[in-house]
Amino acid sequence: MKFKWSGGKESGGKKHPFNMNENLMGPLNDSKLLKSTLNNNNNFELDSNATSSTMVPAISTLIKNDSLLKNGTWAYLDSGKNKNRRYLFWTSVNVSNFPTGTKIPVIICRADNEYYVSESTTAERTGDKITTLYKVIADHQYNAESYQKIADKGTKYDSLQAAYDAYVEKITEDSNYSQFKDTLSKN
Repeated sequence: MKFKWSGGKESGGKKHPFNMNENLMGPLNDSKLLKSTLNNNNNFELDSNATSSTMVPAISTLIKNDSLLKNGTWAYLDSGKNKNRRYLFWTSVNVSNFPTGTKIPVIICRADNEYYVSESTTAERTGDKITTLYKVIADHQYNAESYQKIADKGTKYDSLQAAYDAYVEKITEDSNYSQFKDTLSKN
């Protein structure tokens, strides 16, 4: 006899492929970049695809194996001076595989642990010391209000789990994002 449980965890005791209790700001905070390189920066942009950057590897090495950030594309954005003006944008989409200007679904986590599911538009960028173009999760924004406007276009959630569940629903059920269905982790 087999039982089928609904509303609970999948077999193996795990409903989500990631640690839904993780502090998404942890890798940035633990990297010590905020105390050194970024401490006087009013508007930083650290994109996971900026592999030639010296700062991205400092963060990437601190991302745990069960982290949401191990998959897709992420960016830490905004102020090194003001903790309340920091954002993490994440998408399951590898933006390098899509043209610049592609609208993608994103989870946005603010430093105060407010979560949003919204939409962003991919762009290309170079850096101060990076001369090769690379694709990013969002176009350059000039201030904190711009990042918050992207968040406010979406829906606010009280936890990473709630935001991730809404993100999965959006990417699997919204025809605007059907091309990204296969980007979700299968763990």
